[in-house]
Amino acid sequence: PAKAANSKSIPLADEFCSAVDQAADDPTVHVVVLQGAGKFFCAGGDVASMAESADPAEFLGTLAGRMSEGLLALGRSRLVTIAAVQGPAAGAGLALVLNSDLVLASSNATFQSAYAAVGLTPDCGVSHLLPLVVGPRRAAEICLAGRVVRAQEAADWGLVNEVMEESELLPRAEALALQLAGSAVQTLGPPH
Repeated sequence: PAKAANSKSIPLADEFCSAVDQAADDPTVHVVVLQGAGKFFCAGGDVASMAESADPAEFLGTLAGRMSEGLLALGRSRLVTIAAVQGPAAGAGLALVLNSDLVLASSNATFQSAYAAVGLTPDCGVSHLLPLVVGPRRAAEICLAGRVVRAQEAADWGLVNEVMEESELLPRAEALALQLAGSAVQTLGPPH
């Protein structure tokens, strides 16, 4: 079940960090597309594994720490990140969206914090980035009241750049990635 919802486990967080390092170290890679498999973009952290662990607090600290490391490395890199969101993006999935440079969403994508529902505070930059993107009142509504934001509303709020039918999502993400990679790549990413 966790795999089907693309929830972040410690092994997946480790793989994410490795993939970011590999992409950042490869001078031929300029754009990264983040996408989920199946009907979820990412349902958040692997709460089931956290509950089953001998020390849930330690598990959560390790998981959030590894995801934060990967997201910080991605943000500091010269890489441009495109999130292609085909379904629900919750918790850590919302963090992936917020840490991306460009966000494309299918019309059935949804965005939610989901942290309060499991008794956690937002991590991986969500508490800082969400108010910057959607404003403090909307961020409070998402994080505190559990508001689920649908794709078109997310675009209206500035959380998403473009909304399209699901069948158009990956072709559009690939075309955008190729467009950016074929541009003056020395201007991509943060200054070094």
